[in-house]
Amino acid sequence: MYGAENGDNGANQFNDNTVAELREQLHKAVSYVRQLTTDKRVLIEVGNRLRAELLRNGNCITAFGHSIPAALFHYLQFLNLNFC
Repeated sequence: MYGAENGDNGANQFNDNTVAELREQLHKAVSYVRQLTTDKRVLIEVGNRLRAELLRNGNCITAFGHSIPAALFHYLQFLNLNFC
């Protein structure tokens, strides 16, 4: 129990080591989130470039407002999946 019995008046239930460990974990988490955000942005840019290249080369079909590779479109037709 924390409080006057322990001499800390309930002011702080964590010792300095625990606070330092939590701070370090928080900094690591922030670093991981930043890296994931950067990776996500790069993957989106690469995907957009690939989609644009497929469209320029006539290898894409637009369905439901999204460009999909023609090969995938024909494969879905082969499977008799009517999505258009």
